[in-house]
Formats: sequence, C-alpha cells, structure tokens
Amino acid sequence: GVYGIEKRTFAAPDEVSKIQARRENARKMYGSAAERILAMETLVDMRFEQEYAKKRPPLWPNIPLKL
Repeated sequence: GVYGIEKRTFAAPDEVSKIQARRENARKMYGSAAERILAMETLVDMRFEQEYAKKRPPLWPNIPLKL
C-alpha cells in the first residue's frame, strides 16, 4: 500500500519510544530548529492523509502490466 508493508501482530505498538527516537534523530539533524521542522513535517503528512482520503486513488494503474 501507500504506507509500505504492514506487519500484523497481537503486540501493542510502542508509540512512545517511536516518538522519542524520532525527536532525538531530529535534534541531531536539525539542532534547535528540530521542533519547528517536525511540526512542518507533521502538517505535510496530515495534508497528504486528507487528500488521500478524499480522492482514494487506486494502488495500481488502469492498464495491464503485460501488454
């Protein structure tokens, strides 16, 4: 899909550690501007989600892959 391969599991995702790792990585890369850049990235992701939900594009082209 659009979001890559999804792995199904019964274990609860550890979102807190994912967020902390993302913030630490941003601090290393962007320094004092990390929070602002993460906010801009979140805004772009949110707008993508809205447009994707609104238009619901097909995942594959309309033409056959073998011509």
